[in-house]
Amino acid sequence: MLHKWITKLLWTSLCLAAAGASATEIRVCQQRRMGEPCVTLRQAVPNLASWGLSNRISSFDIRSGSWQMCTGTGFGGNCRVFENSVSDLQGTPWQNAISSLRPMFHGGGGWGNWTGGGAVDPRWAVLFDRPGFRGTPLTVTGAVSNLARLGFGNRASSMRLSGSTRWQLCSEPGYRGRCRTLGSSSASLNSQGLDRQVMSMRPVR
Repeated sequence: MLHKWITKLLWTSLCLAAAGASATEIRVCQQRRMGEPCVTLRQAVPNLASWGLSNRISSFDIRSGSWQMCTGTGFGGNCRVFENSVSDLQGTPWQNAISSLRPMFHGGGGWGNWTGGGAVDPRWAVLFDRPGFRGTPLTVTGAVSNLARLGFGNRASSMRLSGSTRWQLCSEPGYRGRCRTLGSSSASLNSQGLDRQVMSMRPVR
């Protein structure tokens, strides 16, 4: 009996750890050293003007995840992935220059410090766990062989894609099972027979 209780406790701890690892949160502020006014974000923002923060960020606190910040809207311009908080952007190219940002994670192509223009791969997809692009979002920028590792296995119900990119979505890990290739900028996964049934995905040419 004790053995079963310990096993259950360990399993619960692992699940909670995995859930925490998949969460993303950042607090961005207009003043140095996290001075107000500040806004806490948990999903991609293609245009910070909608939050009144375009070209106004002077510091940020990354509470979980890694975040790509770009000088252009729609994740264009000069971009860089930050993994640590920065209390003062003064003297850097990012002071009052950030126009869009989004959470990132290690996909098939990894991440790094990117420069705008042809060096940036513009492919990205945002999954939502509710229809109509609502609910909890997950931004994907590369191939993901098992969404369960990100706490999003069999959860996606709708999605948005960047530009004219195309993505293959599959019902099993490793790009197996029932697969569909989507090329529309936004889609309801119910119409594709994949509502809450996506376990892996990758961009395709």
